[in-house]
Amino acid sequence: MSKITAKHIKTALLCYFRYKRQHIAATEVAIGLSYSDVLSADDCEIYEVEVKISKSDLKKESTDLRKRRKHARIVSGAYGTPHRFYFAVPIELLEETRKFVESLNPKFGIIIYDHNKRNLYKKVRVVKRAKLLESTYPDRYKVLKDYIIKRACSELCVFHKKEIKRMEAEEEKQNVDISI
Repeated sequence: MSKITAKHIKTALLCYFRYKRQHIAATEVAIGLSYSDVLSADDCEIYEVEVKISKSDLKKESTDLRKRRKHARIVSGAYGTPHRFYFAVPIELLEETRKFVESLNPKFGIIIYDHNKRNLYKKVRVVKRAKLLESTYPDRYKVLKDYIIKRACSELCVFHKKEIKRMEAEEEKQNVDISI
């Protein structure tokens, strides 16, 4: 198995939320001045997931000023606050993450990524369910769901543009091969 990256975990989370939970979901959703690694929505709640792949990555959550501001925003219930907030980590980081979440905010949840599972959406599992976060922002569901939809559409556009470039490069290569 190759090294686990944030992309592995984000992809598994997208599949989990889409196929197992029947949510809409997207990665790198901009909310104010910060980004959500994964943001998903069901019929009435928004879930934000922050992906961490190493102990040092997890430690940055408490030392990086931008990350501390983001957590303060979430705790305060300000604009862009999800209904539930999770950290997703490789299974090897579970115990370290439990301690970290308890010290940061016991309402936050934990999702593990188990690279040994075969099915992509089964690679992730909720081990600590996040509690409902309070918010003073009345329309957070509608606003955040719109952000998810727009970001998912952007991701799809980028995917298709890359696919077209790949196809054109293959076609160009075939044309060169034929002319030789």
